[in-house]
Amino acid sequence: MAFIKPPLSFRSIINMNVGFFGIQYSFGLQQTNMTPLYSYLGANPDDIPLLNLGGSHDGADHPAHCGGHE
Repeated sequence: MAFIKPPLSFRSIINMNVGFFGIQYSFGLQQTNMTPLYSYLGANPDDIPLLNLGGSHDGADHPAHCGGHE
């Protein structure tokens, strides 16, 4: 049985774009708040960009570290 996708209206497409923009904006706010925290914890200012990249990679396999995939 083939699934036929319903056509999206212009309003639906705009709503999805605004929603995705909001999600990206909130991720940016969280990331902005991490930089002073790294400085407070004593990170070298030259290492902070690398630490900001590391957070997004840590979440990918985090459940395996917590015993989620035994």
